[in-house]
Amino acid sequence: MGEAKQKGNRAKDIAYAKSKFCIYCGGGRVADTVDHCPPRSLFVGRQWPEGFVFPACKACNSLASDSERVAGFLTRIYSAGPLADHEADLKRYLADFRKRFPKEMDEFVNVPSARKRKFAKDFNYKLSPGELYRDIPIVLIPKNWIGLLKAFGVKLTKGIHFHETGRIAPPTACVYCAVVPNATEMKTPFAPEIFSRMGRSYEIVRANKDLSKQFGYLSERTVDGAVAIYVYQFGYSFKLICLYGEDESLVKNTGEALQALATSGVTPSPTQSGDGISEIDPKLL
Repeated sequence: MGEAKQKGNRAKDIAYAKSKFCIYCGGGRVADTVDHCPPRSLFVGRQWPEGFVFPACKACNSLASDSERVAGFLTRIYSAGPLADHEADLKRYLADFRKRFPKEMDEFVNVPSARKRKFAKDFNYKLSPGELYRDIPIVLIPKNWIGLLKAFGVKLTKGIHFHETGRIAPPTACVYCAVVPNATEMKTPFAPEIFSRMGRSYEIVRANKDLSKQFGYLSERTVDGAVAIYVYQFGYSFKLICLYGEDESLVKNTGEALQALATSGVTPSPTQSGDGISEIDPKLL
Protein backbone atom coordinates (compact mmCIF):
# COMPACT_ATOMS: atom_id res chain seq x y z
CA MET A 1 0.00 0.00 0.00
CA GLY A 2 1.36 3.40 -0.97
CA GLU A 3 2.24 6.03 1.63
CA ALA A 4 -0.45 8.45 0.43
CA LYS A 5 -3.13 5.75 0.71
CA GLN A 6 -1.92 4.82 4.19
CA LYS A 7 -2.18 8.46 5.27
CA GLY A 8 -5.67 8.67 3.78
CA ASN A 9 -6.77 5.57 5.67
CA ARG A 10 -5.35 6.95 8.93
CA ALA A 11 -7.22 10.22 8.39
CA LYS A 12 -10.45 8.26 7.80
CA ASP A 13 -9.89 6.22 10.96
CA ILE A 14 -9.41 9.42 13.00
CA ALA A 15 -12.37 11.22 11.43
CA TYR A 16 -14.86 8.36 11.52
CA ALA A 17 -13.94 7.58 15.12
CA LYS A 18 -15.35 11.02 15.99
CA SER A 19 -18.67 10.49 14.19
CA LYS A 20 -20.18 8.46 11.37
CA PHE A 21 -22.19 11.47 10.21
CA CYS A 22 -21.35 14.68 8.36
CA ILE A 23 -20.69 17.46 10.87
CA TYR A 24 -21.56 20.29 8.46
CA CYS A 25 -25.17 19.60 7.42
CA GLY A 26 -26.66 18.83 10.80
CA GLY A 27 -25.61 15.20 11.18
CA GLY A 28 -28.38 13.99 8.87
CA ARG A 29 -26.13 12.34 6.28
CA VAL A 30 -23.70 9.49 6.66
CA ALA A 31 -20.15 10.72 6.08
CA ASP A 32 -18.38 9.33 3.04
CA THR A 33 -15.35 11.66 2.89
CA VAL A 34 -12.80 13.24 5.22
CA ASP A 35 -12.50 17.02 5.52
CA HIS A 36 -9.44 18.90 6.78
CA CYS A 37 -10.57 21.90 8.81
CA PRO A 38 -8.80 24.31 8.78
CA PRO A 39 -7.99 23.29 5.20
CA ARG A 40 -4.54 22.20 4.12
CA SER A 41 -4.42 25.09 1.65
CA LEU A 42 -3.97 27.56 4.53
CA PHE A 43 -0.58 26.16 5.44
CA VAL A 44 2.79 26.43 3.72
CA GLY A 45 3.66 23.19 1.98
CA ARG A 46 0.18 21.90 2.97
CA GLN A 47 1.62 21.01 6.38
CA TRP A 48 -1.69 21.19 8.20
CA PRO A 49 -2.19 20.70 11.97
CA GLU A 50 -2.60 17.24 13.41
CA GLY A 51 -5.99 15.95 14.48
CA PHE A 52 -8.12 18.47 12.57
CA VAL A 53 -9.84 15.93 10.29
CA PHE A 54 -13.60 15.47 10.32
CA PRO A 55 -16.29 13.29 8.78
CA ALA A 56 -18.17 14.95 5.92
CA CYS A 57 -20.50 14.10 3.08
CA LYS A 58 -19.24 14.73 -0.46
CA ALA A 59 -21.67 17.60 -0.99
CA CYS A 60 -20.45 19.58 2.04
CA ASN A 61 -16.80 18.75 1.39
CA SER A 62 -16.92 20.19 -2.12
CA LEU A 63 -18.91 23.36 -1.38
CA ALA A 64 -16.11 25.52 0.00
CA SER A 65 -13.41 25.17 -2.68
CA ASP A 66 -13.36 28.82 -3.82
CA SER A 67 -13.71 30.18 -0.29
CA GLU A 68 -10.79 28.02 0.87
CA ARG A 69 -8.69 29.22 -2.06
CA VAL A 70 -9.37 32.86 -1.23
CA ALA A 71 -8.60 32.32 2.47
CA GLY A 72 -5.36 30.53 1.60
CA PHE A 73 -4.28 33.27 -0.78
CA LEU A 74 -5.08 36.17 1.54
CA THR A 75 -3.35 34.44 4.45
CA ARG A 76 -0.12 34.67 2.46
CA ILE A 77 -0.23 38.36 1.49
CA TYR A 78 1.25 39.38 4.83
CA SER A 79 2.73 36.31 6.42
CA ALA A 80 3.92 36.08 9.99
CA GLY A 81 6.89 33.93 9.02
CA PRO A 82 10.03 34.31 6.91
CA LEU A 83 9.21 35.34 3.34
CA ALA A 84 11.36 32.58 1.86
CA ASP A 85 9.08 29.93 3.39
CA HIS A 86 6.08 31.38 1.59
CA GLU A 87 7.46 32.51 -1.76
CA ALA A 88 6.89 29.27 -3.70
CA ASP A 89 3.35 28.89 -2.36
CA LEU A 90 2.54 32.52 -3.14
CA LYS A 91 3.81 32.24 -6.72
CA ARG A 92 1.53 29.26 -7.31
CA TYR A 93 -1.42 31.14 -5.88
CA LEU A 94 -0.74 34.23 -7.98
CA ALA A 95 -0.53 32.20 -11.20
CA ASP A 96 -3.72 30.31 -10.35
CA PHE A 97 -5.68 33.39 -9.28
CA ARG A 98 -4.76 35.39 -12.38
CA LYS A 99 -6.40 32.66 -14.44
CA ARG A 100 -9.28 31.87 -12.09
CA PHE A 101 -10.16 35.41 -10.90
CA PRO A 102 -8.78 37.85 -13.50
CA LYS A 103 -11.29 40.65 -12.78
CA GLU A 104 -10.89 40.37 -9.01
CA MET A 105 -7.09 40.25 -9.23
CA ASP A 106 -7.09 43.46 -11.25
CA GLU A 107 -9.23 45.12 -8.56
CA PHE A 108 -7.13 43.56 -5.81
CA VAL A 109 -3.77 44.86 -7.03
CA ASN A 110 -4.54 48.06 -8.94
CA VAL A 111 -5.78 50.26 -6.12
CA PRO A 112 -6.34 53.80 -7.47
CA SER A 113 -3.93 56.47 -6.22
CA ALA A 114 -6.89 58.46 -4.88
CA ARG A 115 -7.87 55.49 -2.73
CA LYS A 116 -4.30 55.16 -1.49
CA ARG A 117 -4.24 58.86 -0.69
CA LYS A 118 -7.45 58.44 1.34
CA PHE A 119 -5.90 55.45 3.11
CA ALA A 120 -2.87 57.57 4.05
CA LYS A 121 -5.11 60.28 5.46
CA ASP A 122 -7.47 57.94 7.33
CA PHE A 123 -4.70 55.81 8.81
CA ASN A 124 -2.13 58.58 9.33
CA TYR A 125 0.28 56.80 6.99
CA LYS A 126 3.51 58.79 6.53
CA LEU A 127 5.23 58.57 3.17
CA SER A 128 8.92 57.68 3.24
CA PRO A 129 11.38 59.98 1.44
CA GLY A 130 10.85 59.50 -2.28
CA GLU A 131 7.71 57.39 -1.80
CA LEU A 132 4.59 58.36 -3.73
CA TYR A 133 0.98 57.61 -2.83
CA ARG A 134 0.85 55.06 -5.63
CA ASP A 135 3.69 53.16 -3.88
CA ILE A 136 1.76 52.53 -0.64
CA PRO A 137 1.66 48.73 -0.17
CA ILE A 138 -2.06 48.06 0.16
CA VAL A 139 -4.53 45.89 -1.72
CA LEU A 140 -8.30 46.04 -2.05
CA ILE A 141 -10.16 42.85 -1.15
CA PRO A 142 -12.98 42.46 -3.70
CA LYS A 143 -16.52 42.41 -2.37
CA ASN A 144 -17.27 38.88 -3.56
CA TRP A 145 -14.12 37.66 -1.77
CA ILE A 146 -15.47 39.15 1.45
CA GLY A 147 -18.59 37.03 0.91
CA LEU A 148 -16.46 33.94 0.30
CA LEU A 149 -14.50 34.59 3.51
CA LYS A 150 -17.73 34.76 5.48
CA ALA A 151 -18.90 31.47 3.95
CA PHE A 152 -15.50 30.01 4.81
CA GLY A 153 -15.94 31.23 8.40
CA VAL A 154 -19.28 29.41 8.71
CA LYS A 155 -17.81 26.06 7.72
CA LEU A 156 -14.63 26.62 9.73
CA THR A 157 -16.66 27.42 12.84
CA LYS A 158 -18.79 24.28 12.51
CA GLY A 159 -15.62 22.20 12.25
CA ILE A 160 -13.76 23.89 15.09
CA HIS A 161 -16.83 23.85 17.33
CA PHE A 162 -17.19 20.11 16.79
CA HIS A 163 -13.46 19.70 17.49
CA GLU A 164 -13.82 21.54 20.80
CA THR A 165 -17.16 20.20 22.03
CA GLY A 166 -17.93 17.01 20.12
CA ARG A 167 -21.30 18.55 19.20
CA ILE A 168 -22.50 18.49 15.60
CA ALA A 169 -24.08 21.81 14.65
CA PRO A 170 -27.82 21.10 14.27
CA PRO A 171 -29.79 22.23 11.19
CA THR A 172 -31.03 25.19 13.23
CA ALA A 173 -27.48 26.42 13.95
CA CYS A 174 -26.54 29.95 12.92
CA VAL A 175 -23.08 31.49 12.44
CA TYR A 176 -22.53 35.25 12.11
CA CYS A 177 -19.14 36.23 10.67
CA ALA A 178 -17.23 39.51 10.48
CA VAL A 179 -14.11 39.94 8.31
CA VAL A 180 -11.45 42.22 9.80
CA PRO A 181 -8.59 43.05 7.36
CA ASN A 182 -5.32 44.03 9.02
CA ALA A 183 -5.51 47.70 8.00
CA THR A 184 -9.07 48.03 9.28
CA GLU A 185 -8.08 46.62 12.64
CA MET A 186 -5.27 49.18 12.92
CA LYS A 187 -7.78 52.00 12.54
CA THR A 188 -10.60 50.59 14.66
CA PRO A 189 -9.06 47.92 16.89
CA PHE A 190 -11.17 45.68 19.06
CA ALA A 191 -10.57 46.41 22.72
CA PRO A 192 -7.71 44.18 24.02
CA GLU A 193 -9.76 43.22 27.06
CA ILE A 194 -12.22 41.40 24.80
CA PHE A 195 -9.51 38.97 23.75
CA SER A 196 -7.86 38.77 27.18
CA ARG A 197 -11.15 37.48 28.61
CA MET A 198 -11.37 34.71 26.06
CA GLY A 199 -9.89 31.97 28.18
CA ARG A 200 -9.37 29.27 25.58
CA SER A 201 -6.41 29.33 23.22
CA TYR A 202 -4.92 26.36 21.40
CA GLU A 203 -1.65 24.97 20.11
CA ILE A 204 -1.66 24.48 16.35
CA VAL A 205 1.16 22.05 15.62
CA ARG A 206 2.35 19.32 13.26
CA ALA A 207 5.21 17.02 14.22
CA ASN A 208 6.14 19.48 16.99
CA LYS A 209 6.28 22.34 14.48
CA ASP A 210 4.39 25.42 15.64
CA LEU A 211 1.88 26.51 12.96
CA SER A 212 0.19 29.21 15.03
CA LYS A 213 1.86 32.05 13.10
CA GLN A 214 -0.02 30.87 10.02
CA PHE A 215 -3.33 30.19 11.76
CA GLY A 216 -4.55 30.44 15.33
CA TYR A 217 -7.75 31.00 17.26
CA LEU A 218 -9.30 31.96 20.57
CA SER A 219 -12.71 30.90 21.79
CA GLU A 220 -15.21 31.25 24.58
CA ARG A 221 -18.50 29.40 24.96
CA THR A 222 -21.33 28.57 27.31
CA VAL A 223 -21.02 25.47 29.50
CA ASP A 224 -23.40 23.48 27.31
CA GLY A 225 -21.68 24.61 24.08
CA ALA A 226 -24.91 26.00 22.64
CA VAL A 227 -23.38 29.46 22.13
CA ALA A 228 -19.75 30.29 21.33
CA ILE A 229 -17.55 32.97 19.83
CA TYR A 230 -14.40 32.24 17.84
CA VAL A 231 -11.69 34.67 16.76
CA TYR A 232 -9.43 33.32 14.02
CA GLN A 233 -6.13 34.92 13.01
CA PHE A 234 -4.70 34.28 9.51
CA GLY A 235 -1.03 35.28 9.45
CA TYR A 236 -0.84 39.07 9.73
CA SER A 237 -3.44 39.46 6.99
CA PHE A 238 -6.90 39.33 8.54
CA LYS A 239 -9.13 38.02 11.29
CA LEU A 240 -12.52 36.33 11.24
CA ILE A 241 -14.78 36.85 14.23
CA CYS A 242 -17.55 34.25 14.24
CA LEU A 243 -20.50 33.95 16.62
CA TYR A 244 -22.10 30.51 16.81
CA GLY A 245 -25.50 29.56 18.18
CA GLU A 246 -27.32 26.24 18.00
CA ASP A 247 -30.45 28.27 17.37
CA GLU A 248 -30.59 31.72 15.80
CA SER A 249 -32.74 33.03 18.64
CA LEU A 250 -29.82 32.49 21.02
CA VAL A 251 -27.46 34.82 19.16
CA LYS A 252 -29.64 37.00 16.93
CA ASN A 253 -29.22 40.27 18.84
CA THR A 254 -25.48 39.84 19.34
CA GLY A 255 -25.06 38.64 15.77
CA GLU A 256 -26.83 41.71 14.47
CA ALA A 257 -24.54 43.85 16.66
CA LEU A 258 -21.55 42.10 15.09
CA GLN A 259 -22.93 42.91 11.65
CA ALA A 260 -23.49 46.51 12.78
CA LEU A 261 -19.75 46.73 13.41
CA ALA A 262 -19.35 45.96 9.73
CA THR A 263 -21.51 48.87 8.65
CA SER A 264 -19.67 51.20 11.04
CA GLY A 265 -16.38 50.52 9.25
CA VAL A 266 -14.77 47.84 11.41
CA THR A 267 -15.31 45.44 8.53
CA PRO A 268 -16.80 45.97 5.08
CA SER A 269 -20.55 45.66 4.66
CA PRO A 270 -22.01 43.95 1.59
CA THR A 271 -24.04 47.11 0.96
CA GLN A 272 -21.12 49.50 1.10
CA SER A 273 -19.34 50.68 -2.03
CA GLY A 274 -15.96 50.20 -0.34
CA ASP A 275 -14.35 46.85 0.35
CA GLY A 276 -11.60 45.55 2.59
CA ILE A 277 -8.32 47.42 2.52
CA SER A 278 -5.43 45.24 3.63
CA GLU A 279 -1.75 46.01 3.97
CA ILE A 280 0.55 43.72 2.04
CA ASP A 281 4.18 42.87 2.61
CA PRO A 282 5.93 45.41 0.33
CA LYS A 283 8.45 42.74 -0.70
CA LEU A 284 5.62 40.99 -2.54
CA LEU A 285 4.74 43.95 -4.75
